[in-house]
Amino acid sequence: MVRHHHISMFTHDLKENNQFYMDILGLRRVKITVNQNLPEMYHIFYGDTEGSAGNDFTFFDYSQYPKRKKGTNAISGYGFFVNSEASLDFWEARLASFNIQSQREAFFGSTRLVFEDVSGIKLWFELKKEELPEQWEPWHENDIPEEHVIQGMSAAEVTVRDVQAFVDMMADLFDYYVAESNESVSVITTDGQATINVHQQDGRIEKAGQGTIHHIAIQIEDDNFDQIKAEIEAKGYKTIHHDRHFFDSLYFRGANSIMLEIVASGAIGLNPEKNKTEYGQKLELPPKFEPRRKELGQVLTPIEEWI
Repeated sequence: MVRHHHISMFTHDLKENNQFYMDILGLRRVKITVNQNLPEMYHIFYGDTEGSAGNDFTFFDYSQYPKRKKGTNAISGYGFFVNSEASLDFWEARLASFNIQSQREAFFGSTRLVFEDVSGIKLWFELKKEELPEQWEPWHENDIPEEHVIQGMSAAEVTVRDVQAFVDMMADLFDYYVAESNESVSVITTDGQATINVHQQDGRIEKAGQGTIHHIAIQIEDDNFDQIKAEIEAKGYKTIHHDRHFFDSLYFRGANSIMLEIVASGAIGLNPEKNKTEYGQKLELPPKFEPRRKELGQVLTPIEEWI
């Protein structure tokens, strides 16, 4: 069974990002750590009560880099599940109260409320269509009425020049199938509640920067990364294997240069060993970076300045 594990992005400002996802959307900040490829950069995680797998939204501090230049061959957005049409009404009014524009749009027979975050990332609310994973536990310690809180992550969106190439790759490697389609969009999904809306768009390729969605992480049942690596590379894609301490992962750029991360089945969440009251309160470093804690503390913006 294939599920989505998390989605990762570049934010323009830690303080504005924290306020948006916690104070406006009402998510929980579940982890403060560092970019393991560039530990002088923060990596922040938001999610549900437990920081459950499949329900994590992660951000790298990209404040020192330019804004992205929008284009095609990019991960272009993602959505949140809410309970009802009344929830869409609530969120439309709540976003407006914070001067955030939103608009309703039809999408394969349903209605979505589409808006952007503070870095210009496309987001939307949509109605949940089925029971969500039992381990997901919406966060209620906010000012949002219980019936309207975000229930979890819904679909991701990619915008590509060649829809069929992306659809075929996801079918071959991970058993995604086309659930719905029209002349410009194919909705692909799995039996494990992993859905990607694949939009066709010609034009220039997006240039990464603030507001870029870097990758979608896919969680699989098979932990044999050597076999997975061989299968992916047999399709002509290069892979990189990382031990992230919190979980093992395998990265590759697939069809249309979309970045995907493959996560092992054992990655049930980000904080299984911690007291849940401590989530997202202080800097957590993987063991390999602990000897650099003092050094990194002199480079990273103090946490109390942006939370």
